[in-house]
Amino acid sequence: MNKQTLGFAVLGCIATACAATGGAGSGAQTAPSSESKHQIVIARPFAVGQRVRVEVNASEDADAVATKNRTEELEIDGLTNDRKVTLRGIFDVQAVDEAGRVLRVAFHVEHFFDELAKRAILPQGTLLMASRESGNLVALVNGQPPAADVADWLQLTFPVGRPGGALVSDALGTSSPKAVGESWEISKEKAASDLVDDGYQSTETSVAGKVTLVGVASCGSGECLELAGELQVEQAKVSDSWGVAGIELGKVAGKARMLLPVDTNRPVFLEDSQSTGTFVVDLRANQSGNSAQAEVSVKRRRVATYALIQ
Repeated sequence: MNKQTLGFAVLGCIATACAATGGAGSGAQTAPSSESKHQIVIARPFAVGQRVRVEVNASEDADAVATKNRTEELEIDGLTNDRKVTLRGIFDVQAVDEAGRVLRVAFHVEHFFDELAKRAILPQGTLLMASRESGNLVALVNGQPPAADVADWLQLTFPVGRPGGALVSDALGTSSPKAVGESWEISKEKAASDLVDDGYQSTETSVAGKVTLVGVASCGSGECLELAGELQVEQAKVSDSWGVAGIELGKVAGKARMLLPVDTNRPVFLEDSQSTGTFVVDLRANQSGNSAQAEVSVKRRRVATYALIQ
């Protein structure tokens, strides 16, 4: 969807959770006693020099249906294009902020593939130098600015700053130890702030959500706390114009599962975020001078695994 892509930082990290998919595996649930309390530590600082193996599977499914008692689907150029991509590789951490959130990495591409078009987006061996500047991804491909389509794919998939950043921890975390089955509300203020960074404008009064400690699961060589989160935004505004005449206030819903290693020196093990944004758009007038409205629904999913290389 090019720059019309819906962003999901809090969605993408409330969406930080992890259905056991990909190469991670869910692991068997253990059975802590009902009295057990667990400290929830979402922020996982990185250090310069660390190497992390990453695998990302992401998809975007956009549909537009004419309104006013019409049900036919519409094709809107640049807006209703479905996408599905996989990205695998290793990134070397080169710079972090004071909270340990990744600011710059060298990413060594092993696999970057458009699953629908059945083509490589970038070949194996490509070196990506990438950084986050004022919330935006800035990347160089083998020392050169990326082509527009490659830049768009990177916005959907690239793991710079993910996962377990301080902002996400403030929005979704809790300072109180929790027992399995307990839930807590997200920080509406922090969640609304994160949504601005990802292309949405919303007041905290229209944001609601909670996180639940589902259980304890095996993950790799250790144990993880399994979290499930959900987010609803009743009045969201899209910052980008999407190349249409206008966009009315819409709704956004997100669900996520996350596996957090009990060993807080390890990064978030797995994140699985699913989000749906629904908006009514005013289409530009056609040659006859008539305009129309359409309901646009954009569904996104991003599943990622992270593993430190010892």
